[in-house]
Amino acid sequence: MRMEKSGVLMFIASLAVALGLGIVAYKNVNGPPASPTATSTPQDETPPSVNALQIQNQKAGNVVTAAETDLLQIGFVVIKDSQSSVKVLGVSPILAAGKNNLIFITAPISKGKTYYAYLYGDNGNGKFDSGDAVLKGALGNQIIVSFQAF
Repeated sequence: MRMEKSGVLMFIASLAVALGLGIVAYKNVNGPPASPTATSTPQDETPPSVNALQIQNQKAGNVVTAAETDLLQIGFVVIKDSQSSVKVLGVSPILAAGKNNLIFITAPISKGKTYYAYLYGDNGNGKFDSGDAVLKGALGNQIIVSFQAF
């Protein structure tokens, strides 16, 4: 009986370890990068001629990824829950002027909802605050891009 009990315990322990390794492997393949607030990576050395933001529909969760930003000045990508909202769900790290790609923003988003990514210029203090303004694109419109969580 004692031998049978220890065999069952070994089986359960082995199963728990295998399950834990499976979860870690799944998160590494399907989850956000190790550092969701990592700074942006310059894409190339050609300076942009206009401010621009590219973002696609996102998987529901806690991380939003902007595909690319073109900034004429340093700034931020800011996620909000509506186009007229003052409620900020998440802010990127400060982004360098120029082309930036794969920007990760910690922001809780829910399946089936529409969200808005804003491109803000920094007011010179290096922090996102009320002194920062939404940047304008080539046609003079504020850069606000909608996306849905799926």
